[in-house]
Order: sequence, then structure tokens, then C-alpha cells
Amino acid sequence: MTATATPQTRAEARDQPSKHQKTIRLVDTSLRDGNQSLWGATGLTTGMVEAVGPLLDQVGYDAIDFTSSTNLSMGVKWHRENPWERISRMREVMPNTPLSAITTGMRFMSWDKASETVMRMALRLMASHGLRRLQIAEPMNDVESLLRVAQWAKEEGIEQVVAAVTFTESPVHTDESYSRNAGLCSASEFVDAVYLKDPGGLLTVERTRQLIPGLRAAAGAKTLELHSHCTTGAASQLYLVAAELGVDVLHTGLGPLSNGTAQPGLENLVGNLDALGIPVHVNREAAAQPRPPTSSTPSPSPKASRPVSPPSTTSAPTYTRSQAA
Repeated sequence: MTATATPQTRAEARDQPSKHQKTIRLVDTSLRDGNQSLWGATGLTTGMVEAVGPLLDQVGYDAIDFTSSTNLSMGVKWHRENPWERISRMREVMPNTPLSAITTGMRFMSWDKASETVMRMALRLMASHGLRRLQIAEPMNDVESLLRVAQWAKEEGIEQVVAAVTFTESPVHTDESYSRNAGLCSASEFVDAVYLKDPGGLLTVERTRQLIPGLRAAAGAKTLELHSHCTTGAASQLYLVAAELGVDVLHTGLGPLSNGTAQPGLENLVGNLDALGIPVHVNREAAAQPRPPTSSTPSPSPKASRPVSPPSTTSAPTYTRSQAA
């Protein structure tokens, strides 16, 4: 486990010239992957995310990992909310930070393969309501399918497409195959960035050291991001290794929507990067702002098109597959 830096070591590291010239940027995953990995995608309402939006907009994130087809559908099933309204209301309260969605490729809502017509409609609606970024994590690493969706996304109004190299361990998933796929994605005019996505939290420090140099070279001048999960406890340390090896962007969460089976927490990550002398782009004062008491739930905005239904008396089902998105 990686030790958390003390205030003294953080200050000393920031005051020293860094040998690592690249400044690490951050993507917040609290509202999508944190909610999905830790709370079954049922824990947040439109009023809640809208209340915290202005605070998140001040932190300086590269993007907010905001929604997925799973999150959209769970908002409808559990909270009786308009999923498109959630996007547009969030866009209004945080105009400076791109909102991002994630898709596993040719799928929307259903686990069945979606048609081009359905995919284009979904992408068009997301873009028109304020989503500016799309992460495509094709689980089979089918680059042809991924690039097809990337083209549709651009044509339907998405500004930034981030293509995933999805990590797993098997005899056919070699370092060479990952680097080759990253190169194919990077070469596409429809892809703006590449990221190593580790949905199962299977990455280790050793595998990170083996993979990142090849991915960094394959990505070329395009941004390289890393998204892992703390499921085995290794993510906090391998994030630091990745930062030293040239990754540009790390995905992180906040408070109770980080760590566990989600992403490493912001505070410890920034402290540990400080201790290594690696600069990080973050508004520390904004990130340290007091949060609303957890005992009080923000009320939905009067702009809501329909009220939130009372909580169901039945227990929530477990959707283990949703965590892989």
C-alpha cells in the first residue's frame, strides 16, 4: 500500500523543481463510476448531482465521468427521472468542465447489440443535452467496431472521443496486442485520446510498468489516460507508477464515491503525487471546500419535469454486470 504524504512532505515536494515535466491532469469519476461501482448506480438523483456541480466545476478536472446507458436507465427505473434532463441541468451548473459518457460500443440500455440508428439517436441526444466527451470501452477490444462508434459520435456532435484499450489477463491479451490497438485508435481522425481501462481492477504495478511504455509510444502526441479500480488495493500505487512513466490523465473519485471497488480518492492521490514531486493540475482550495452534511439530501430543483417517486419497498437487485461498464 502507498503511504499518504504528510503536509510537510507535500509542501517540500511542491517547492522543489520537478524532474517530471508533465503535469498530471484528472478526471472525476464520482458521479458515474463511483455511483455505479459502489452504489449500484442507484444512489444519486438529479437534484444531488446538480447541487454538487458548481463545486466540481471549480476543481479543474479535465472532464467529469458523468453517465452511461446503465446510469441513464437506473435513473428512470429507480427515481422516475428524465435522464436527458439530468444531463442538461448539470451542463447548466458546470459550464467549464466537459461532461463525459461511457459506452461499451454497439450497445445502448439493452445488453443486446444496438443498430446504427439507435446508436446515432443516443449519441445525438447526449450531445444535444450537453455531453461533450465520450469514452468508448469495447470489451472485446474490437477496434473496428470502436472506431465506427467514434465516427458516429463525432458526426452526431460529440466533441471529444476517448478510445479504450480494455485490460484483462489471458494468453491472447499480450503487450503487443494492447500497443497495436492503441496505435490503431491513436491514428484515427475520430479519436482524440487513448486510455488504458482496467474495469476488473486486475492491473498490478508490474504489469503497469510493462504496459505503459508501449502504450505511451503508440499514443504518440495524443493524450494517454488511465482508469483502474481499487478492488485489489493496487490502484493507488500503480497510478503513481503510471504518472512517472508518462500517462497524462488519471481517473479519480471523491470521498465515499472513491476507493473500494471504485477509483483512488483524490486527496491521497494528489498528496502522493506531491510527495514524488509530480505536478498535478488541480485547484486545491476548491477540492478542499466543505461538502454539504451527508445527513441532508439536496431537494430536487423546481425545474424538474416530474417529482421523484417515494423509495421502493423492495430491495434493490444486484447488477454485477453494470460494474464492468
